[in-house]
Amino acid sequence: MFISSTEDLANYCDHASQSAHLFLDTEFLRERTYYAHLCLIQIITDDGEAVAIDPLAKDISLEPLYDLLAQTHITKILHACRQDIEIFVQHMPIVPAPIFDTQIAAMILGLGEQIGYEALVRYCLGIGISKHQQFTDWSKRPLSEAQYNYALDDVRYLRECYPILRQQLEAKGRTAWVDDESAYLYDRSLYHADPEEAWQKLRKRDKKPHYRARLQKLAAWRERYAMRKDVPRSRVMHDDTLQEIALTNPTTLDELRHVRNLHRNLPFHEIMQILHEVNLLSADACPPKETFYREESEDLVLRDALKLLLKIKSKEHNVSPNLLCSREMMDALVNGEPLELPTNNWRYDMFFHEAYAFLGGTTSMCVRDGVLHLYTT
Repeated sequence: MFISSTEDLANYCDHASQSAHLFLDTEFLRERTYYAHLCLIQIITDDGEAVAIDPLAKDISLEPLYDLLAQTHITKILHACRQDIEIFVQHMPIVPAPIFDTQIAAMILGLGEQIGYEALVRYCLGIGISKHQQFTDWSKRPLSEAQYNYALDDVRYLRECYPILRQQLEAKGRTAWVDDESAYLYDRSLYHADPEEAWQKLRKRDKKPHYRARLQKLAAWRERYAMRKDVPRSRVMHDDTLQEIALTNPTTLDELRHVRNLHRNLPFHEIMQILHEVNLLSADACPPKETFYREESEDLVLRDALKLLLKIKSKEHNVSPNLLCSREMMDALVNGEPLELPTNNWRYDMFFHEAYAFLGGTTSMCVRDGVLHLYTT
C-alpha cells in the first residue's frame, strides 16, 4: 500500500494506533543538504499490513503520523535508529517513545558493536538481503515496483527479527537492558548540533589561545551558515580552509580573499568580523588548552591486563566488550577514579567486581591447558 494523501494517512494511522508495535524504517537523502530530507517512510503493524508513506506527495501532511509516533502505548522498533529519530524530531515536540533499537539489542546479545541490518537478518532469519536498490535516489518519482518492494522488505524482515531477539533477551534475562541502554535516545539535544561545539571535531594544529578561539568561532559560524542555507558544511568551507584562516588570521579583506579554496560567494564581512572580535579577546577569554593524560608504561600494562580480563568476561557472558565496559569506565579504572556503579548493577556482576578484585590483588589470571582462567589468590 502506497500512501500519498493526508486522508489515507489519517485512516491508516487510526488503524495502526491499535497495534502494540510499529516496525519503522525511512529512506532519506542528505548528500547535498545539511538536514536529512525525508523521501519515504515504511511501516508495518502487528497484523502484517505494510505501507510506504510518500512525504514528497504534493498535498500530504505528516501530522497524523507524528501523532501516531507520539503515542506511548506503541513500541517503535527500528534498526540503528538515531538518524531516523533525528528526522522525526525535526517536526515533533517530543522524541517518539518507547523505542526498541534492534542494533542495541544485538549488541546486548553479543552480536557485535554496530551490527548492520543485513548481518542481523542473516543471523535471525538465515537469509540474505538484495542490495540491488541500495543506491536508489529515493527522491525521484514514480518509484518502481522493485524499489517499493525493496523498501518494504526492510520492515517486513524487521517484524520477523524482533520476536527472535526478544526471546533471546528474555532467555538471558536481559530485556530490561535494552531500555537502560536506549535511555540516551530520548534526549532531544542528541539530535541537535551545538554550533559552539563544532570545533571539537576538527584536528587542532596549534596551541595558541587565539588560534583556538578563532577555530571555535569560525566553526560555529560555518555550522550556523550551513544550517541556514541547508547545505553540507563542506559546501560552505572545507575543514582545511577553515584551519588556514584560523592559523593565518587574515586582517584585511584582500588577505582573506587570497585564502585557498575559499568560496567567493560567502559573506566575507561576517568572517572578518569574527576575526576582529576574537583578536580583541584576552588570552584568558579564549578556550582553555586541552590537557591530555599521558599514561606511564605501568598504566599501559595495567590497561592491557584489564582489557584482557574484559575480553574473558565478555566472552563468558556473550556480551559486547564496549557495552560491558566503555572507554570512559576503563579510563576510570586505570586512573583509580570512583565509578558511580551500584553493586547490584549487571555490569558490576559480570565484570567490575572481578576488575576490582584484580586491582586489589585477590584475583589473578593464568593459562591452564592452553586456556586462560581466573582464580582467587
